[in-house]
Amino acid sequence: MVSRRCSNSPDRRRAAVVSGTENEISFVGDCPSLTVTGTDNRIRIALRAGAPVNVSGVDNVVTWSTAGKARPRVSIQGVGNRVAPAR
Repeated sequence: MVSRRCSNSPDRRRAAVVSGTENEISFVGDCPSLTVTGTDNRIRIALRAGAPVNVSGVDNVVTWSTAGKARPRVSIQGVGNRVAPAR
């Protein structure tokens, strides 16, 4: 699994975007949002509280965490996509 930072600076955080097939990426750094499109992607991400998560395509899996109890705003389109909190 490849690790990526949403940004090195708290005031300049970038959205996490994944497109393609069979990517395995772990995003760190309190990401402001996530967009996933494609097939069979496996994503782990640390999100800001209430961040939007948009997933489309087929058989993508997103595992998320936040710094509090707030959940992300999730939108799922496609077949077999899953978005769940990290355990």
